[in-house]
Amino acid sequence: MAGENMSRSKFVFYIFICVTSLIQNINSKDCNVHNITVQPDFDLQKYCGTWYEVKWLETVYIQPSQHYEDYRHIYTYSGSGENVTVDIAWRDPANINKCVYNTARLIEKDGDAKICFVTAKERFSYWVLKTDYTSYAVVYGCHSVTSDGACNGTRSWIWSRTKTLSQDKMAIAETVISERLCVNQSLYLSTRHNNECPPEIVSAANTDSVSRRWLLLCLVFVLVGLPAL
Repeated sequence: MAGENMSRSKFVFYIFICVTSLIQNINSKDCNVHNITVQPDFDLQKYCGTWYEVKWLETVYIQPSQHYEDYRHIYTYSGSGENVTVDIAWRDPANINKCVYNTARLIEKDGDAKICFVTAKERFSYWVLKTDYTSYAVVYGCHSVTSDGACNGTRSWIWSRTKTLSQDKMAIAETVISERLCVNQSLYLSTRHNNECPPEIVSAANTDSVSRRWLLLCLVFVLVGLPAL
């Protein structure tokens, strides 16, 4: 029964995607990716710091019980012309809400807001459509672009410097999406923030564990070697 309900939910979701896509095509809005406008005079250094995901675009059906929680990016600026390190953390409900960590890089291409997001497994565009640097940011991503300028693999987020976003800032972000992107805004889902993951807890734990093992090995070597002195 659970499997049937999930299949039915997926079917309804994909029908909904098809219908809304048809409506968007009928609409006169320009859907050429190359014509999307981004943040003017973008300052990558000001953009760095901590951003919390408050909304994300669901283009592939995921069971609500498996939606990530407490999703966060920390961007560390390394200097002009160098890569920006992205420390990613979230809680995974499918794994008893354990914290999951990953890293990525932001690479400037032309010195504007059209950046490239790179992980060990994928690479896609990361365009900052609009931000005030202090409270909100609207970001659009695309894995590849067809010959006619359409996007294959659309991604989009609304980010906030805090775990919630005020209504006036959310209204600005949603207006940007409505005016600039060919996406259905009803597919943007809210991200829950209840228990933020500690920064770099995995790396710290691993480092401490390695350090303890080396210390124990050194003590063993010293003790074993003492009689021979």
